[in-house]
Amino acid sequence: MLATAVTATWRYSFEYAHNIPSESMYFSERYSDVRKVLVDTFFGPPDKGVYSPSVQSTLYQMAKAVLNRFHVISSISLNMPNLHFLPVNLSSLQNPNLVKFADDVFLPIDEPHGSIEASLSRPHSRM
Repeated sequence: MLATAVTATWRYSFEYAHNIPSESMYFSERYSDVRKVLVDTFFGPPDKGVYSPSVQSTLYQMAKAVLNRFHVISSISLNMPNLHFLPVNLSSLQNPNLVKFADDVFLPIDEPHGSIEASLSRPHSRM
Protein backbone atom coordinates (compact mmCIF):
# COMPACT_ATOMS: atom_id res chain seq x y z
CA MET A 1 0.00 0.00 0.00
CA LEU A 2 1.34 3.39 -0.99
CA ALA A 3 0.03 5.97 1.45
CA THR A 4 1.15 9.57 1.75
CA ALA A 5 0.05 13.13 2.45
CA VAL A 6 1.04 15.44 -0.41
CA THR A 7 2.24 18.98 0.18
CA ALA A 8 2.71 20.97 -3.01
CA THR A 9 3.94 24.50 -3.61
CA TRP A 10 4.53 26.13 -6.96
CA ARG A 11 5.67 29.38 -8.52
CA TYR A 12 4.14 31.21 -11.40
CA SER A 13 6.26 32.67 -14.18
CA PHE A 14 4.77 36.18 -14.12
CA GLU A 15 7.78 38.49 -14.22
CA TYR A 16 5.90 41.73 -13.66
CA ALA A 17 2.78 42.70 -11.72
CA HIS A 18 0.99 43.79 -14.89
CA ASN A 19 1.36 40.22 -16.25
CA ILE A 20 -0.72 38.76 -13.41
CA PRO A 21 -4.20 37.79 -14.65
CA SER A 22 -6.94 40.07 -13.36
CA GLU A 23 -9.76 37.49 -13.31
CA SER A 24 -11.16 37.31 -9.78
CA MET A 25 -11.02 33.51 -9.48
CA TYR A 26 -7.86 32.88 -11.52
CA PHE A 27 -5.68 31.54 -8.71
CA SER A 28 -8.49 29.55 -7.08
CA GLU A 29 -9.19 27.89 -10.42
CA ARG A 30 -5.47 27.17 -10.99
CA TYR A 31 -5.27 25.64 -7.50
CA SER A 32 -8.18 23.31 -8.31
CA ASP A 33 -6.70 22.48 -11.72
CA VAL A 34 -3.24 21.70 -10.29
CA ARG A 35 -4.78 19.60 -7.52
CA LYS A 36 -6.75 17.59 -10.10
CA VAL A 37 -3.62 16.92 -12.17
CA LEU A 38 -1.73 15.79 -9.06
CA VAL A 39 -4.54 13.49 -7.91
CA ASP A 40 -5.18 12.06 -11.39
CA THR A 41 -1.47 11.37 -11.88
CA PHE A 42 -1.15 9.77 -8.43
CA PHE A 43 -4.17 7.47 -8.76
CA GLY A 44 -4.37 6.92 -12.52
CA PRO A 45 -7.60 5.82 -14.22
CA PRO A 46 -10.34 4.86 -11.73
CA ASP A 47 -10.92 1.45 -13.31
CA LYS A 48 -7.33 0.20 -13.11
CA GLY A 49 -5.12 2.70 -11.25
CA VAL A 50 -1.49 3.18 -12.18
CA TYR A 51 1.59 1.11 -11.37
CA SER A 52 4.18 2.89 -9.26
CA PRO A 53 7.70 1.47 -9.18
CA SER A 54 8.52 3.86 -6.30
CA VAL A 55 7.31 6.90 -4.40
CA GLN A 56 10.12 8.86 -6.04
CA SER A 57 8.89 7.93 -9.51
CA THR A 58 5.31 8.86 -8.64
CA LEU A 59 6.41 12.21 -7.21
CA TYR A 60 8.42 12.96 -10.37
CA GLN A 61 5.51 12.00 -12.65
CA MET A 62 3.15 14.22 -10.66
CA ALA A 63 5.45 17.26 -10.81
CA LYS A 64 6.18 16.68 -14.49
CA ALA A 65 2.46 16.45 -15.30
CA VAL A 66 1.84 19.84 -13.66
CA LEU A 67 4.67 21.52 -15.58
CA ASN A 68 3.49 19.94 -18.84
CA ARG A 69 -0.11 21.06 -18.29
CA PHE A 70 0.42 24.60 -16.94
CA HIS A 71 2.97 26.70 -18.79
CA VAL A 72 2.40 29.62 -16.40
CA ILE A 73 3.93 27.53 -13.60
CA SER A 74 7.71 27.81 -13.59
CA SER A 75 8.50 25.38 -10.75
CA ILE A 76 6.82 22.99 -8.35
CA SER A 77 7.96 21.39 -5.10
CA LEU A 78 6.36 18.27 -3.67
CA ASN A 79 6.76 16.62 -0.28
CA MET A 80 5.35 13.13 0.21
CA PRO A 81 6.09 11.40 3.54
CA ASN A 82 5.73 7.62 3.67
CA LEU A 83 2.76 6.67 5.81
CA HIS A 84 2.75 3.06 6.95
CA PHE A 85 -0.28 0.85 7.51
CA LEU A 86 -0.17 -2.82 8.53
CA PRO A 87 -2.93 -5.32 7.74
CA VAL A 88 -4.97 -6.36 10.79
CA ASN A 89 -6.29 -9.87 11.29
CA LEU A 90 -9.39 -9.59 13.47
CA SER A 91 -9.86 -13.33 14.04
CA SER A 92 -9.32 -14.93 17.44
CA LEU A 93 -9.51 -18.40 18.98
CA GLN A 94 -13.13 -17.74 19.88
CA ASN A 95 -14.02 -16.34 16.41
CA PRO A 96 -11.59 -17.82 13.88
CA ASN A 97 -13.78 -16.82 10.90
CA LEU A 98 -14.33 -13.20 11.92
CA VAL A 99 -12.31 -11.83 8.99
CA LYS A 100 -14.45 -12.08 5.87
CA PHE A 101 -12.10 -10.21 3.53
CA ALA A 102 -8.35 -10.74 3.54
CA ASP A 103 -6.22 -7.68 4.36
CA ASP A 104 -9.00 -5.11 4.08
CA VAL A 105 -8.45 -3.56 7.52
CA PHE A 106 -5.24 -1.62 8.04
CA LEU A 107 -3.79 -0.07 11.17
CA PRO A 108 -1.77 3.14 10.89
CA ILE A 109 1.56 2.96 12.69
CA ASP A 110 3.83 5.77 13.78
CA GLU A 111 7.14 4.03 13.23
CA PRO A 112 9.88 6.12 11.69
CA HIS A 113 9.29 6.87 8.07
CA GLY A 114 10.97 8.75 5.28
CA SER A 115 9.84 11.87 3.51
CA ILE A 116 10.31 12.04 -0.23
CA GLU A 117 10.62 15.51 -1.68
CA ALA A 118 11.75 17.11 -4.89
CA SER A 119 11.50 20.31 -6.90
CA LEU A 120 11.18 20.50 -10.66
CA SER A 121 11.54 23.66 -12.65
CA ARG A 122 11.67 24.78 -16.22
CA PRO A 123 15.04 25.72 -17.72
CA HIS A 124 15.89 29.33 -16.93
CA SER A 125 13.31 29.44 -14.15
CA ARG A 126 13.95 31.75 -11.20
CA MET A 127 13.39 29.28 -8.41
